[in-house]
Amino acid sequence: KILNTDNLKYYEGIIREKLKKEFGGDLDVLSVELVPNKVLRAVVVNIIAIDRVTGDITSTTATAK
Repeated sequence: KILNTDNLKYYEGIIREKLKKEFGGDLDVLSVELVPNKVLRAVVVNIIAIDRVTGDITSTTATAK
């Protein structure tokens, strides 16, 4: 599927909802960003969240093909 701005925002929303459903009140998602990488024909997923239990802020990056 072609990844345009609308599609990226749609998938960012899905990721936010999934994290909210899986982690409930234990995790607050601060940021979800999808960045297309045309060279790798993949999408880089960047997530920043805060753990409500510990107060730790975590940044995670993954590449999905």
